[in-house]
Amino acid sequence: MRATERYERAWNAFQIHLNHNPKASLIPFLKERHVNHRSMHRWMSEKGYSVRLAKQQIRLLQAEARKECSEAIAKDTGMMFLPMEMPSDPVCPENYLFGITLTFPNGTIVTIRKGSVKSVMHLMKLYEKEDMLCLD
Repeated sequence: MRATERYERAWNAFQIHLNHNPKASLIPFLKERHVNHRSMHRWMSEKGYSVRLAKQQIRLLQAEARKECSEAIAKDTGMMFLPMEMPSDPVCPENYLFGITLTFPNGTIVTIRKGSVKSVMHLMKLYEKEDMLCLD
């Protein structure tokens, strides 16, 4: 294997390593692979490669991937909070339920901090209309 091929492989492996460990340093990485860091540095200069630029690119790509992922999750989940109207008639404190968690077959989990029995039943009936019976 020629030196340029070894340097190319080492550079590609280092970029993959940077993806997992963005704070990695090139010199220890090259020592583990028995590659001379001075001649590798000359080769990188000839090719226009830079560790600093590679780290910047990795950070930008990771931030972009996180943004795309969060946008996709937000798009798939839809509206996270369902607006509910307060009941017009007063509810006795005995008719409140606290700390309820409902799990539906499609994976939707609804946590209610405080709600009247009537409003919780109304919410469950809304899901029943969609053929989504509650598991809990």
